[in-house]
Amino acid sequence: QADHKNLYTTFLLLKRVLESSPEFADIAQAFIAYVTAVTRAEERDPSIKVKSLDEVEIMLSKKIDNWIAEGEAKGKIEGKIEGRKEAQLAIALALLQKGLDKAVIAEATELSLEEIEGLTKNV
Repeated sequence: QADHKNLYTTFLLLKRVLESSPEFADIAQAFIAYVTAVTRAEERDPSIKVKSLDEVEIMLSKKIDNWIAEGEAKGKIEGKIEGRKEAQLAIALALLQKGLDKAVIAEATELSLEEIEGLTKNV
């Protein structure tokens, strides 16, 4: 999942080789069977029947699209969490600079006292 572009490029090269000669027909069928088995295991859908390398390409393309979408969604969530944490820390630092009690700041910002103590080194 880490390198979608290389995975897809590698598949396209393999597809080209397997389609280049009738000698590779058995290997192509074995590869198709392998992909069908893996897909069935991943998606737990026994109705999937892949018969050609073109169908493998379509499946792979859809899978990569899903991986990308999942990665983007995860990145957005992580970004929101990180942004919220940065805001909490900035507010806590401002309140520390105004001399408010650390326990009150921790409660108001939902930060731990340890995190507040860590900020006191910056004041």
